[in-house]
Amino acid sequence: MVYSLTQMTKTRTFIALALPAILRDALVEELADARESTRGVRWVAAENLHVTLKFYGDVAAPVIEALTQQLSQLETRPFRLVLEGVGAFPSWRRPRVVWVGLTEAESAVMALVEAMERVSSALGFAREARPFRPHLTIGRVRQGVRSDLTALQPLTGRRFGVWDVDRLTLFASELRPEGARYRALYERPL
Repeated sequence: MVYSLTQMTKTRTFIALALPAILRDALVEELADARESTRGVRWVAAENLHVTLKFYGDVAAPVIEALTQQLSQLETRPFRLVLEGVGAFPSWRRPRVVWVGLTEAESAVMALVEAMERVSSALGFAREARPFRPHLTIGRVRQGVRSDLTALQPLTGRRFGVWDVDRLTLFASELRPEGARYRALYERPL
């Protein structure tokens, strides 16, 4: 499905796997106590939980149209991921990002990321310099604030659920004072 792009000039965009509502609500509920006990973290709103495959930044409408055309021609298959464990990048001692791990189909995610890189490169976007590490960002540690992630550490081995990944979404991101708001520009089944 393609959404109207005619009124946009440049849009901050990214391609992602959007977490299904039932799974995101269960995950947020399961993390609720740990979130309340954790200081210094800005939590991702439940409706914004996703796995970013490629971030583009500000993109003009004609490029978005070309990107959606390329994405529509990708040969992909659905796959299953397990949401398991909690961690922090770059480490628990110096956290900047708090995440939930994705296991079981890492190779399927990596193949999808590589496909996104090929499509993006063909349209003139630079390849990501850092290696992709499959994860679901659930929070960002506030800069300059001393954080305490102790309540999250017992969840490092917790299995949160199974996700049958069956669609790919190109999102627009609108930054607001109360937090980012994401809007689907294009969505296609895998």
